Amino acid sequence: MEKRNVFETMEGRAAWHPVDFCEVNDVIIRTFFADGQFPWHLHREHEEFFLTIKGEITVETDQDNFVLKEGETLVVPPNVLHRPTASERSIGVVIPGSTDPTRADIYFVDADEVRKKLPYVTGPIRTLTEGQP
Repeated sequence: MEKRNVFETMEGRAAWHPVDFCEVNDVIIRTFFADGQFPWHLHREHEEFFLTIKGEITVETDQDNFVLKEGETLVVPPNVLHRPTASERSIGVVIPGSTDPTRADIYFVDADEVRKKLPYVTGPIRTLTEGQP
């Protein structure tokens, strides 16, 4: 057992560069700084859980926009186009649908936007126009 502090772990991190904070029963608990807009994407097979722990994060979807204040959560169902956004630096927790990195199950709308906003993504980027894996 080890006590950890989310805020200390996030010090110095760039926006949208997630940290795998811990794993519990084969579930990854991932923290991230939100600032600006993450690219539009969806997950074909998995739900995605969001929790705001500091600030305010909006999860925009093709159905509605959900403003998550501190302590509020949202579960995005599979096949719902969405992107988290924040007008000021905020901290969130996300639980992705799969712990297997070879099954990221993430499909972006625009690969060029991903390269520009997420420079740490160096491998191939799957887009919605490519169809099912």
